[in-house]
Amino acid sequence: SDFRDLPIQPVEVDGVRLRIDLDFPGRSVGVHVWQARVGHIRLYLLDTDLEENGERDRDIAHRLYGGDRTTRLEQEIVLGVGGVRALAALGIEPDVWHMNEGHSALMQFERLRHRLEHGEPLARQQLAPDRRRGLVDCDAPRVSLAAYFHLDDARLLLLPQAPRPRPARHDVVGGDCGV
Repeated sequence: SDFRDLPIQPVEVDGVRLRIDLDFPGRSVGVHVWQARVGHIRLYLLDTDLEENGERDRDIAHRLYGGDRTTRLEQEIVLGVGGVRALAALGIEPDVWHMNEGHSALMQFERLRHRLEHGEPLARQQLAPDRRRGLVDCDAPRVSLAAYFHLDDARLLLLPQAPRPRPARHDVVGGDCGV
């Protein structure tokens, strides 16, 4: 689809077109965010068809379920990781995160990554509110073979999305630092 023909608008933050950058092996993929209004609902759409992206990357968001398993995993990174980052850039913190089957499961991965990078504790009791805020539905009565990924592909594509180590804290001197 040509977005210019649709009743949607590019999203801007402080007068600048919103762009989310996702790290993929050996490259960065830019993602633009579009907003469609459906009644009182704002629907945000993610678009990888940017001139600065390579041809293959421009196609990531062209059609859902398109291509091979690598493309499918790239789509799920754009949807899950890119979606969380887009909402954060817009200052939106949903009360509930809805995941349709596995397509957006990586949103939970990105939310945990964000917490780790900001030094938030991740003990079981502290994650309980996050679990209650994540809803998963399953339309298909059986698991689709397309939902499985090769472990090497998953490692290669997910490693760049992993949490970055925080700088060491220098305010603990001696004693048990709880590790």
